[in-house]
Amino acid sequence: GGWKVSPLFHERDRIELDTDVAVCRLPPHPFGAYQPLNLSLRPVGASEKVFAIGYAEMEDIPVRYDDGRVVLSHFKQDLYVSVGTTTMVHHDNTVTRSATTPGPCFEFDAKIPGKMSGSPILGGDGAVIRGVVSKSFSGERSASGALLGPATHLPLFGHRSIKDMMLDGSEGIPRILGTGL
Repeated sequence: GGWKVSPLFHERDRIELDTDVAVCRLPPHPFGAYQPLNLSLRPVGASEKVFAIGYAEMEDIPVRYDDGRVVLSHFKQDLYVSVGTTTMVHHDNTVTRSATTPGPCFEFDAKIPGKMSGSPILGGDGAVIRGVVSKSFSGERSASGALLGPATHLPLFGHRSIKDMMLDGSEGIPRILGTGL
């Protein structure tokens, strides 16, 4: 996004957002580190039980600055959980473009409230993240999720990827032997 200067006298200058991104800053953990969420590299299969969890239908959080400190006004934050089953998987969607979600993705039959994009989709056992919510059809039991596994090889820090960190067991991401990562 960027700063938008309004030419209108009655309208304040403001930040104009270009993308839908959420940023979360956590205070240091009193015992050293937080437990990371486990990512699954195993492909999602059809008829797999999944559930999405997130803060849906949240309005933008009003933020103001007072003497250089961030001050948040009161905002509504209701946690939603939606359960469903995968109905179709599009592993080769970058080539076939058989789904409107870009890249490898899957469809599932859960009712996802609006503004829940980016929320984690966990496997039925709740142990690993299978993807993230990419879109839903308001009021219907139809949604899609972007697969995370195919993106774990992309470099994040220098030339290191999430898959590299998983393989060497660093950054709090455990290496599980015998899984054929």
